[in-house]
Amino acid sequence: MIVGPAPTPDGMAHSSPGRACPACGTLSPIAIVAKDVNRAISNHEFHYARCPACGLLFLTDPPENLSAFYADDYYQTPTAERIAYVARREHYQVEVLLRNIAPPARVVEIGAAWGVFAWQAKHSGYDVHAIEMDSRCCHHLKGVVGVSATCSDRPDQVLADLPPSGAIVMWQVLEHLTDPASVLDASVSNLAPGGVLVIATPNPESMGMRLMGARWPHLDAPRHLMLIPPALLGRWCLERGLEQVSIDDTDVGARRWNRFAWQRMLLNRVRGRAASLPLRVAGAALSAAVSPWETKPGRGSSYTAVFRKIPT
Repeated sequence: MIVGPAPTPDGMAHSSPGRACPACGTLSPIAIVAKDVNRAISNHEFHYARCPACGLLFLTDPPENLSAFYADDYYQTPTAERIAYVARREHYQVEVLLRNIAPPARVVEIGAAWGVFAWQAKHSGYDVHAIEMDSRCCHHLKGVVGVSATCSDRPDQVLADLPPSGAIVMWQVLEHLTDPASVLDASVSNLAPGGVLVIATPNPESMGMRLMGARWPHLDAPRHLMLIPPALLGRWCLERGLEQVSIDDTDVGARRWNRFAWQRMLLNRVRGRAASLPLRVAGAALSAAVSPWETKPGRGSSYTAVFRKIPT
């Protein structure tokens, strides 16, 4: 096991041994030593390396019991009324789809959780199928959201058995996957010609990452295994026969994830229900203060990428 140097106060390890990048094989130094600051399930230190060639930020030592870091309250099963309320606030997601492919196209959502996007897509006229590894969420997706669902932690295998799709979407999912390349391969194979792939994922080149380091909530050690720079994701998709339609880290979703990062960073430092509201207000104010810089292209905490399968 490779152990890096003692981290600096921000958790950044500026000189260390390295690991081979899973994307390109380049020896990559340990860049960040982080703990599970978001959920505090363990006090263990985790090591992230950053590839000097392709920019991939990846966890070098994922725990063998990774499922233990997804506590019972990680997934929620709200009422239909609550889903409808949240879906209205998150309507930008289905707007991305509507701009790129019209209903009643078949849409597969990977990592649907309790179904906010699936609800939006269904009520916008799409034929929705969800792939979700949590059995409780799958039951909820079928019974409450009203979409078909497959319970599996191998979306690549599920996609191989599904009919062709007009769109495949992943909202904050790619970073959790142990083998994102296989899921991209399966997605491209499943997409019908002209179909679209929509991916939203944390931006390891963001302003928040640079300022907060190991305390950046979107690092989310150890649940986030790989954080993929926008240019690298674009290259991966181009190599698989997809053309880039758009990559945006200044959209509504990115701005919300920016605010979340500042709020969560403060909440992680001072835990307790009494402090929650003041810290959320303070985090929102801090986010607003840095917004003129953080909302410039390339600096957002998350980006949404759209790719289209090139017809042959």
